[in-house]
Amino acid sequence: MPVSTSVYAPEELSEYLDIRRYATAEKILIDSDTREAYGVQYLRHGFPQLAYARKEIIISAGSFGSPTLLMKSGIGPQADLEAINIRVVANLPVGRNYRDHPILPLGVELLDTSQVYDYRLNLTASSMKEFLEQGIGPLTTVRGLSAQAFLASSKTVVAGFPDWSDIQIVFYFHDEKIFPDTRKIYCWVHLGRPTSIGSVKLDPNNINGPPLIDWNMLSHERDVDILLEGIEKALQVYENTTSFKLLGASYPDTPMYGCTEHQFRSKEYWKCYISNSVVSAGHSSGTCRMGNENDSNSVVNSKLK
Repeated sequence: MPVSTSVYAPEELSEYLDIRRYATAEKILIDSDTREAYGVQYLRHGFPQLAYARKEIIISAGSFGSPTLLMKSGIGPQADLEAINIRVVANLPVGRNYRDHPILPLGVELLDTSQVYDYRLNLTASSMKEFLEQGIGPLTTVRGLSAQAFLASSKTVVAGFPDWSDIQIVFYFHDEKIFPDTRKIYCWVHLGRPTSIGSVKLDPNNINGPPLIDWNMLSHERDVDILLEGIEKALQVYENTTSFKLLGASYPDTPMYGCTEHQFRSKEYWKCYISNSVVSAGHSSGTCRMGNENDSNSVVNSKLK
């Protein structure tokens, strides 16, 4: 039995499973009269291939690959498809509801680094034995991840949802990739439920190339305001709790380059900090939204059809 088959399916199912490595789906074949999908056009080792379906076709290519494949197959926003001469099979808002979690790092310095995770010191035979036998010690953390907080912003509380968090703060006790200096620790401030919506579209100059991804991150002022609250909450933990005071935690007094025209730690300074520091959490979703038939923003129903 091939390794690829034995890994992904039990032996009794192996005769029904054919895994094609080095293959990239290019287009879903759809009957123009019945609008039923009957096959997949794909490239393998650069050569066009066809696969035909006896029952149904499941598309599971991720938040970027799935909408790209659907739009190339004629399923997507009509105006966009017609503009690049793709025959429209179904006018649906494919790629129009792109969501992701904006996150930003916030680092502080410590006077006492005895509790800082450092793989050069902590990744030892004794710590491994301690972890495996007792489940304790420095290896109980992943890259120094030590705690998380889920909080509801003031806007969410006012809206009547005090138990529905929209801020997540992930505390780390060091990651050499972010802060090589072991005196520094940091956290990631996450915007849990962003209002800003992006999009994924085909590149009109090369529909077979990577799609055009517009994060449209923080385009809504509400998202910025909630991240400001997240920064405030994180600094309260670092600067006003007994545990961090004992470690001598303090936020560095050097302003970020590019934000020096603003008063340090003012609201405008933090807005500048956010715009220069925010990145994607890589939690992309929403480009093939599920909903009922009355939802004009949905692409598939509850049965993923």
